[in-house]
Parts: sequence; C-alpha cells; structure tokens
Amino acid sequence: LLVNHISEDDYHLLDYLPIKIQSELAVPLAAGEQILGILDVQSDQPDDYNTDDQLLLETIAGQLAVAIENARLFEERDRRMSELIAFNQIGIVIVEHSDLQTVFSNIVQRVSALLQVEAVSLLLLEKDNLRFVAATGAGAEDIQSFTLKPGQGIAWSVIETGRSIRVDNVKVDSRHFSGIDSAIKFATCSLLAVPIQIQDRVLGLIEAVNRLECGACDKDQLIAVARVQVRWDNGRWCRTGQ
Repeated sequence: LLVNHISEDDYHLLDYLPIKIQSELAVPLAAGEQILGILDVQSDQPDDYNTDDQLLLETIAGQLAVAIENARLFEERDRRMSELIAFNQIGIVIVEHSDLQTVFSNIVQRVSALLQVEAVSLLLLEKDNLRFVAATGAGAEDIQSFTLKPGQGIAWSVIETGRSIRVDNVKVDSRHFSGIDSAIKFATCSLLAVPIQIQDRVLGLIEAVNRLECGACDKDQLIAVARVQVRWDNGRWCRTGQ
C-alpha cells in the first residue's frame, strides 16, 4: 500500500506518532500464503515514496519473512526435541523405579520443567476421592495432605468426562474449588488438566497451573505426558502406551 497524500486520502491518522504523517508505504511480511506481519514506513513529507521504494521494501520484507519463518521452525524443532527428551526421561523413571513416590515426584518435576508452569499436581483416585500424590511449586508439601471429594473442582470434571480441560481464567469458571488455594496461600489463575487413563479406565489426572511464559499451557504436551501411562503389575511399574 502506497499513499503519498494522506490528508487527501480516506485514511485514519495515527495520533500517537511523533510526526504528522504525509506519506506512508506498507508491505506485508508473507511466508507463502501466511501473513506474518507488516513492514511499514512513514514520512512527514508528501510524495516521499515511489514504486522503486515499494519494490525495495517488498524485497526487504520477503527476506525478513523468510528469516522469521526459519526462526519459528528452529524454535519448534527445539521445543519438540525438549519434549522427546522429557518423555524419554519419564519413561526411564517409570521402568527403573519400583518406589511409587519416586516415580510420581519425577513425573511432576519433569512436567513442570517442560511446560514452564508455576505448579504441577498429580492426583489419583482412591476410595472415591482424588488424592494429591505429588506436586511441585509453592505449597507442594502442604497440598499432598488434601483430597478432593466427588464434584469438587475442575479436576473432578476431568475424571467424570475423561477429557482434558483448559481454563485460562479460573475466576470465571464455577467449577473451580478455591478451598485448597486459600489453605496453602496459593493463587490459581489458569490451569490445564489431563486425565491419566488406561483404555477407558481413568486413574487420575495431571494438572499444570499458571504458565510462567506468555500464553496458555500447551494441551498437546500434557496429553503426551499423560499417555506415558503407568500400571501396577506384579509389584512393578511398567511403561505402557496408547
């Protein structure tokens, strides 16, 4: 888009800029059919840009779009590598350790590191209640003394439906149970909960709380962790898959 007389054009001026714009040239940052952004230049002089300037800016924008797309691909590759390493480490812990608490503690620690969240909890069904068997983050030791009764919290919705649930703001979700937050002086803002199940049998769930980085928790990552499932067989934990 090339506009050389903004005052004469049907154009909405940007009042927050330090100059009075008279000319503007904007080109898309495109990778294939995907628009990544816009490269935009402005001038306080009328008739300051021409088609040669447009061609030059389009060339720069094309190179910049390729660089951005490559950076994203490398970032995605590194993320997937981190996932594979974490899944492999979890599988090794499950196979090599017969002590349940060691297995549970290792799983929540590795999930916390993988997802970059403030806290992770692993809950198992025991006598019709959900018991916190391992946790990381503030109040991790205290939370393990709690159980959730049927119907309490988003965790029970996961158990009842057998489906993952992501909530970006628990304050507006009526299923959220704030009693534990109050007891351990913790503030849950967002969460992702994924069932741990073998075939159609739900054993419990993994819950990741408050992502440290911008954005919501990656549902696919936590589902993949939950699928590195464990079962008790003749006194041993064995790795299973779906």
